[in-house]
Amino acid sequence: MIELGVTAGLRGPTQRQKDFFSQIETDYFRLVPRWKEIIEQEFGAWMPLPVIQDFAQEFKPEYLSIPTCAVQPIVWEIAFDTVHDLNHIVTVGILDYEPQYVRVDG
Repeated sequence: MIELGVTAGLRGPTQRQKDFFSQIETDYFRLVPRWKEIIEQEFGAWMPLPVIQDFAQEFKPEYLSIPTCAVQPIVWEIAFDTVHDLNHIVTVGILDYEPQYVRVDG
């Protein structure tokens, strides 16, 4: 289960937002290598992190932000629980499909 944060009006998500979510679902495993690389760089600089062997087992998606999608580029985030530190959440900030930063909250 994953929590969704949708920025929408009273009528709910737009078709663009629904399409965006569907595209993320479709492309999820294609995006994982990009997330893995930036997480290893940023999270690994914060604490000793072994090389990620199995992203799906080591990082479980917890939260996905779905912006309005009304303007380009689309700015969004995905957050993960990790077996590497049970007291912290790892969030990847993304511009379209390019990871921009990693934030570790705990």
